[in-house]
This record gives sequence, structure tokens and C-alpha cells, in this order.
Amino acid sequence: GLPKQRHLRVSLPNDAPESFSWLDEGAVNPAPDMGSCGASYLFTAVGSVEGAAFIQQKKLNQLMT
Repeated sequence: GLPKQRHLRVSLPNDAPESFSWLDEGAVNPAPDMGSCGASYLFTAVGSVEGAAFIQQKKLNQLMT
């Protein structure tokens, strides 16, 4: 059968913001127009790499146009 569900409880600091946007922080590029490409997984993967590189290098690179 399926594994038993587990719940994760996370404690946030009292001063945690109500919302946070990596786009506002300059860590990710705006979402490109995918048109009828049908490869949203690719855009998601590239965005993840861009964000990880920003966190490490403090510089945003655009890997896809």
C-alpha cells in the first residue's frame, strides 16, 4: 500500500514576512512566454538553476530567452 502520510511542522520567526517574492528580490527572471511549447518542465528547471546561481553568486543570469 501507500506509505503513511507524515506532517511537517515548521516554526517561523515572529518577524517572518507575510509574503516573499524572489522576483522582487531580483533573484529570478520574469516568466517567459511559453506559447504552445508544452515544455513547462524545462522553464521550471531553468528557473531553478537561475535562482540557485543567484543565491550562490549574487548575480542574476538569464539562461533562456
